[in-house]
Amino acid sequence: MDMLWSGWGDPGRAAPLPDPVTGLLRDLLGVKPRGTATVALEDLDVPASPLAP
Repeated sequence: MDMLWSGWGDPGRAAPLPDPVTGLLRDLLGVKPRGTATVALEDLDVPASPLAP
């Protein structure tokens, strides 16, 4: 049985984390989900400020 470089577990038995755990880790670590595309500034619809200049 081959072990990972850190010695933890069998790579052949690796499984992804459940979605709730992944979400919790993202929230705690401030990580954005993969695949989030950036939006160009000109594509944003920002309403005019209600404050006087």
